Amino acid sequence: MIQFFTPAGDFVYDALPVQNTTVRLSVIIGVDITGASSVRFGYRKPGSSAIAYWTANVDDALTGAIHYDAVHDTPGTWSLWYKVVQSDGKIIAIPAQSYAVVAEGQAVSP
Repeated sequence: MIQFFTPAGDFVYDALPVQNTTVRLSVIIGVDITGASSVRFGYRKPGSSAIAYWTANVDDALTGAIHYDAVHDTPGTWSLWYKVVQSDGKIIAIPAQSYAVVAEGQAVSP
């Protein structure tokens, strides 16, 4: 599994995800999200303008550590962000980050 992680709230990964493999999206937001009404990763698939969401698993609400094990079924450039709605209605989010997903057996262009 490829880990996406950072204590600063943005995404880092150690290798490009390969199509149809499980990728662990993981982030430490650095904010207490105890009682949040919604904790999700938003994404946009390559070539699409549609926005979709995966419900995140909360690993540690006090530090805002969340994750989701995603399967990327489409090669190309994906957009990803997280969005947390606190119990008081305040929203914690980051701008979308882009990353590439490669087809199995395909070389990565420099």
